[in-house]
Amino acid sequence: MLDGSAPDSNAPDLNSYGIENLDKVMHFIAYCFFSVLAFLIVKSKSQFVGLCAAIVLYSLLLELAQSLMPFREASLADFIANTVGVIIGAILISKANRLSKTAWINRQIEKPIK
Repeated sequence: MLDGSAPDSNAPDLNSYGIENLDKVMHFIAYCFFSVLAFLIVKSKSQFVGLCAAIVLYSLLLELAQSLMPFREASLADFIANTVGVIIGAILISKANRLSKTAWINRQIEKPIK
């Protein structure tokens, strides 16, 4: 039950892979990816920061909701891994953006094909 699944669940036990804290690593990677997706859909730095903050809030709400569900539990460690993932993802994509010489203001989103 350490993996947060129901006792009779067919969900894989992440501890069985032999990697300590694999669950937290997966949280980190997923939320890092979310911040990269956020970067790709916004048009300004302020929108990006706002969307990253919304992703962190979403993570908090998910953890709180889990505390209300049977066979689930809220985890401060999961929330921390999610938040760090958003922050590191935001830093990495921002640095990649600067290195590629693509300014926020000059980025244009292609119009969908009709």
